[in-house]
Amino acid sequence: MEQEPDLGRRRRRIPIIISMSAACLAVILCSPPARSAGLPADFSADYSGHGRALFFLRKKANATIALSTQGEKIKYEQDTSIGGYRWYECTGVTRRDGEMFPVEFVHVDESRGEKNIHSVFNQQRRTVHTAIGEGTLKEISRAFTPPVWDPLSVQLKLMTALAQGRKDNYSYTVVSKGKPKQYVFNVAGFEKVETQAGQYDAWKVKRVSRKNELTFWFAPSLDYIPVKMMVKGDWYTSELTLAKFSTGKRPATSALGCSAEHRGNDAQE
Repeated sequence: MEQEPDLGRRRRRIPIIISMSAACLAVILCSPPARSAGLPADFSADYSGHGRALFFLRKKANATIALSTQGEKIKYEQDTSIGGYRWYECTGVTRRDGEMFPVEFVHVDESRGEKNIHSVFNQQRRTVHTAIGEGTLKEISRAFTPPVWDPLSVQLKLMTALAQGRKDNYSYTVVSKGKPKQYVFNVAGFEKVETQAGQYDAWKVKRVSRKNELTFWFAPSLDYIPVKMMVKGDWYTSELTLAKFSTGKRPATSALGCSAEHRGNDAQE
């Protein structure tokens, strides 16, 4: 396995000030707030590739992933289309004491409303309320240890775990389709990945379940955002690689919550 290059992306730290002169104090007060350890800066990334179901011809696939932060609030979105079939996912996350805690997850299927999902997390009470399709929010109570993740926010958790130096296997409790499940991810190597945006060295992280195999390639040079994503199932496959990447703030929407227009249902909290 290739050694991860020293890319010099460690966050800068303000040195300990022994003598607090006015000038030094001004430097500290004017310094930007630190991000959560390992969390990428705000970004937007476009992906392109292909997907196939059963024996049908390959179809064009596209996706956009975006991260927006405002104070302790985080919004992470993914908009995917394969051959005209489109779905949108959004997770709202809050930061507390250096840890991330999901508070809301939305999955919207453009063609099949019965697959829409809206989950609301209360990490302190250890409950999750989930609505599927046009249904109302129903409580799921479990004696789980917070934080509990959703299928999208767990990507953020993987990014931060890799950035913090953990290169082993990961196990997280994830609420998927209204049911808590244990997601186990294995670090499968360090590889070179060719994309339209260039070549990247990336950590390959894989999850294998009864239904499919999910693989991400996370690039240290891009703060561990995925540069390639692949899903393989019994009757379908899809592969997406990075086409365009940009950093910077995007216009805030719904106070960085998952906006109501995407939910596809009127479930009440």
